[in-house]
Amino acid sequence: MAYSKYYPNGWADNESGGTPITAASLNHIENGIAAAQQAADNAAGDAAQALVNAKAYSDANLATAKRYSDGNLATAKSYSDGNLATAKSYTDGKETTLRGLISANAADISALDTRMGGLTFVINADDLGLDIVID
Repeated sequence: MAYSKYYPNGWADNESGGTPITAASLNHIENGIAAAQQAADNAAGDAAQALVNAKAYSDANLATAKRYSDGNLATAKSYSDGNLATAKSYTDGKETTLRGLISANAADISALDTRMGGLTFVINADDLGLDIVID
């Protein structure tokens, strides 16, 4: 509500100034103060409600973002675990195959060492590692 002066030209001193202090002018002042207070209260209430709404909106978005993030994390973990299990299964199979080949061909490897003269294969029974040494 726009402010409008009760006496547009302002107040003047003395009775001759034409701005007597009357009940009507004092009531006008009181009503203006009351209206200003009500407008301030309304604005404060509106601001408080806007803050509550913003927090609720923020909390809802945070919860949605967390659910989305948790879902993606679970999917990524599941995908990673699956790939890890596949890779482990693949390498375990290859390791077992390689160990079997080395064990099965130990005699041939030793014979090759003898024929090559200086190319040495060392088979370690503990971990079935294969070392090649060239003299």
